[in-house]
Amino acid sequence: TWSGVLATLLVVRFWTLLGDVFGTVGEAKRLYGPIVSGSVLGAIFGSSNARLMTTTHDARHLLLAAAGIFVLTALGPVLMLPASEPAAPAKLPEATATPRALDLKRRVSTIWSRPFLRRIGMIVVLSTVTLTLVDFLFKSSVARSVQPAQYGAFFSGAYLLLNILSSFAQLFLVGRVMQTSRIHRVHAVLPVLILGGTLGFVLGGGLIAAVVLKGFDGVLRHSLHRTATELLFVPVSSDLRNRLRGVFDALGQRGGQVLASLCILVAGVIGPAEIILGIVVLVLGAGWLRVAWTLEKAYLGVFRAALGDVASNTRFDFPELDLASLETLLTSLNSNNDDEVIASLDVLAAQERTHLIPGLILYHPSPRVVIKALELFTAAGRQDILGIMDRLVEHSDAEVRAATLRSYAWVAGPNVELYQRALTDSSPIVRATCLIGLVSYSPPDKAVNARIALDRLATSGTPQEKLAVARAIRYSPGAGYERILMQLAESSDDRVRLAVARAMREVRNPRFIPKLLEMLPSRSLRPEVRATFVALGDQALSKLEEVLADPWFDPSIRRHVPRTIMLFEPERAASILVAQLDRERDGAVRYRILRALGKLRQASPELPLDDAIIRRSLEQTLRNVFQLMDWKLQLVEAALEHHERSTPVQALIVSLLEHKEVLAMERVFRLVGLLCPGEDVRTLYRGWRDASPTARDSSRELLQHLLEPPLRDPLQALVDDVDDAGKLARAGPYHQRIQQDYETLMSALLQQGGVGMRCLVAYHIGEMRMRALRGALEALPSDLAGLVARSVERAKQMLAEPDDERVADGT
Repeated sequence: TWSGVLATLLVVRFWTLLGDVFGTVGEAKRLYGPIVSGSVLGAIFGSSNARLMTTTHDARHLLLAAAGIFVLTALGPVLMLPASEPAAPAKLPEATATPRALDLKRRVSTIWSRPFLRRIGMIVVLSTVTLTLVDFLFKSSVARSVQPAQYGAFFSGAYLLLNILSSFAQLFLVGRVMQTSRIHRVHAVLPVLILGGTLGFVLGGGLIAAVVLKGFDGVLRHSLHRTATELLFVPVSSDLRNRLRGVFDALGQRGGQVLASLCILVAGVIGPAEIILGIVVLVLGAGWLRVAWTLEKAYLGVFRAALGDVASNTRFDFPELDLASLETLLTSLNSNNDDEVIASLDVLAAQERTHLIPGLILYHPSPRVVIKALELFTAAGRQDILGIMDRLVEHSDAEVRAATLRSYAWVAGPNVELYQRALTDSSPIVRATCLIGLVSYSPPDKAVNARIALDRLATSGTPQEKLAVARAIRYSPGAGYERILMQLAESSDDRVRLAVARAMREVRNPRFIPKLLEMLPSRSLRPEVRATFVALGDQALSKLEEVLADPWFDPSIRRHVPRTIMLFEPERAASILVAQLDRERDGAVRYRILRALGKLRQASPELPLDDAIIRRSLEQTLRNVFQLMDWKLQLVEAALEHHERSTPVQALIVSLLEHKEVLAMERVFRLVGLLCPGEDVRTLYRGWRDASPTARDSSRELLQHLLEPPLRDPLQALVDDVDDAGKLARAGPYHQRIQQDYETLMSALLQQGGVGMRCLVAYHIGEMRMRALRGALEALPSDLAGLVARSVERAKQMLAEPDDERVADGT
């Protein structure tokens, strides 16, 4: 009783303290093993003394020796006590104190209500009962096969051997297993071995089977199993851990021992005890294994919850509008703020409530509001606004008059007479709109003059006139306008080209594809251009696929092609993007392919992707990360060895390598997300980049459970808090470090880097007077802007200077 109470108090306090000191699972995995080895070494010391004492004393004297060691051990903490005790905190008033029984009930209820804590409790109880019964089976077999006079020598020798083996397991096995294996597999090791050993015992293995069974228990219970169990408490919040840790130990372990004792008593009554208890161990071991195998989901859920505080991916959708909301929106239509009115119109249109917008809004004093309302009414086919539109033809604002003429044919049908009358309007925008109406709806013989005038506007008109022509074509699309739209697409005014892209979407001619590709690099035009590509269908997708596969195509266009392809039918788009991922060499294009695939995967988690290609890309990206890290480390080491190499340019090269490493790590996370569609890898990446140790640790722990070897261990090394040398040592098959001389290192950077890297390295070669690399500089291909060529020429000038001469201009 005394040893049980003492151990419960000490163990609970000890592990609670460790959980507070080591707040992250990464620290716990690295340090719990060495710390727990202290208890194993203590057990070796104790069993060694017991083995020696049993040769000269009775076994009963071992109790006295153990008590003496406890007393000596207690002297250490006594000597460490402070000179004066801190003042005790004030006790709660009697009326507010929580009864112990009620407090215990609440704690047990808290454990049961949380899936992760509930599984910890089940593992503690099941493992305690099972291992207590295993210990009884072992001792009962010994009692049956060994003479009583030999008990002391037998048990002390057996425990000495088991403790030695346990220490080896703790020192050389546990740390490696904890850091490289998934949590449910770690917890499944001991129950699997117990089940196998018990099965042999039940089938008649006798003392040998009992010793083997106890061997599994003795070697792994206080090493792997204890460390893995205590590790489960680390991600639990400090408050919960402090409140519940005692419950787990008192009810879980001590309660489990009580249950095991009851099983032994019952089995002894109904007999034969060993066979019955063996069957009970098999049943309990199977339950223990099942709980352990289902542990991972709940365990990772704790880390996902922690990351949820770092990055939120909440999506906001429009709710259904109730009566009060509709009243508020309709009231906002009377606002003096034009932006507020337009926003209300947009919300009503998004909710398909355009029919509720009063037609009288066309009398609004703001031309912006009137034009917006006209667009919505035209799209909805509202006929009740015809009378107001007749008045708007005479509106004081030219843009409103032009918008009315554009909408008229859609709402009321073509009116050639109206276009003829408005052709004399003072505004060129209105006249351009009328010309489109006449060309679209007049008989061919009467539309000749209008077409000639329209061609003149498209080639030599003002930007406002060209804009009016493009907008009018959008509302009166026809096959005869392809040439005019191609001419308008040559405009340097983005407003004109935007209207052209929208008009092309209505006309839908494959001849527009080259012009649309030219517009793609423009940020302001890109959304409309992409929508037009999608409207053009298969022919546009085939051309985009061709452009993406052509490495010599204009890179400013290619970089925006993946996101454009993403908008087409998901399966075909994904197939094109994944196939290009395997052969793409432009880092910027490859990054955009990954972003596009990530969005497709996020929208459709079941979308089929070629995992083999994605895995190859992930492996290559890992090689790139380790290579960048290796180069960076070698540059730093070279600067420390020879201080003259530590120049500002060399520091820039190191910074650029660090930047490339960060970008490569983002690609790693994106590729992992493609292989694991059920995981929010964006949140993992943000957690890894976060300054909070808890967030970083949560990301690392989740990432460890997403992949299998050989990918898992090197990836785990990259996200662990170790230095670059430690990460490179764990690169596995993805990198083998070879120390290079400085010139060889510069040559490698010169050949493998992008434009910025090649420019910096070329300059550094010149300032370091590395004349052996002149040939490599001369053979270096330049870029379209000629930046590399200029850097090479400057480097060659420096190589021609004497070694003791320094560049004076600092270029």
